[in-house]
Amino acid sequence: HTSEVIRRTRLINKTNILQHKFLMTSQKRKRRDSRLNHEEEHFQIAKKRKIEIVLICVCIFFLGVCSEIFSSIMNKLSSRTNNISNGARSRIPRVRTTWAKENERISDRMFYRLFRMQRPCFNTLCTKIERTVGEKKFRSERYNEKLKRQGTSTPESRMYKARCESSGDNIPGEVKLGITLRLLAGASYLDMFLWFNVCPDHARKISREVMEKWICN
Repeated sequence: HTSEVIRRTRLINKTNILQHKFLMTSQKRKRRDSRLNHEEEHFQIAKKRKIEIVLICVCIFFLGVCSEIFSSIMNKLSSRTNNISNGARSRIPRVRTTWAKENERISDRMFYRLFRMQRPCFNTLCTKIERTVGEKKFRSERYNEKLKRQGTSTPESRMYKARCESSGDNIPGEVKLGITLRLLAGASYLDMFLWFNVCPDHARKISREVMEKWICN
């Protein structure tokens, strides 16, 4: 009986020892796993931070490149605008003679020889054309004087003032019709430059416009 008790006691002790070893091993395993998980979390966080830093550096680089490109484009545009502005400021407006002065100094006989019609017929033709195409397109000297008196009160008067300051006064409809009649009578385009201060190419365009849009239309 005593040997049986001793055997059972030894068996219980071995069981307790084994349980203790198992508990210690499981605790060590848990601590090791938690340490590995903690290290893995730190590694992932560090990896994310590195990726964020790289992305920030790339964005800063592209922003710098874009800013340089934008600044170069703006410098080119500003230099081009300055060149245009300087050219516009240095442009000398044309000083043209008025139809009233030319009409006053030409006699009736010379008027007929120049334009192949009497003066009243010319005035009637101007009136009919102005009624047909409108005063804004015909732009008689009376209409130009009205724009001058308006100053900058209307959009049309502001455009007229800007045109006068840049390239000179509008060419009145009477002058356009006179240029066309002179060219039809056999005059040269070069004569229009000496008489009305209109370049030959522009005189050609004026005669085509008068014939196609005013008379033949």
